[in-house]
Amino acid sequence: MMLRTRRLSIEPGGLVPTHSHADRPAIIYVISGEILEHNSLCSVPIVHKAGEATAEFGDLQHWWENKGTVPVVLISSDLVPVEMMKDPMAKMP
Repeated sequence: MMLRTRRLSIEPGGLVPTHSHADRPAIIYVISGEILEHNSLCSVPIVHKAGEATAEFGDLQHWWENKGTVPVVLISSDLVPVEMMKDPMAKMP
């Protein structure tokens, strides 16, 4: 596994598509803005605000949505299988 850290900006109306963390545990930190997480383990959306962090792992399936009027900026750190990092065309969320 390799540690990958990214800075992500989700524009108003933007989405992070549905994905799983079964093989790719992650920690997300919200730098600015507010974003909704639609989670397979929770019947109502979870609100994540600037200054908050969340762990993503296990059987979790989810997607994120920016319903606000300003971009949301996140730091995403995840453990990615080495073979996915070696293939630049590999599909990774």
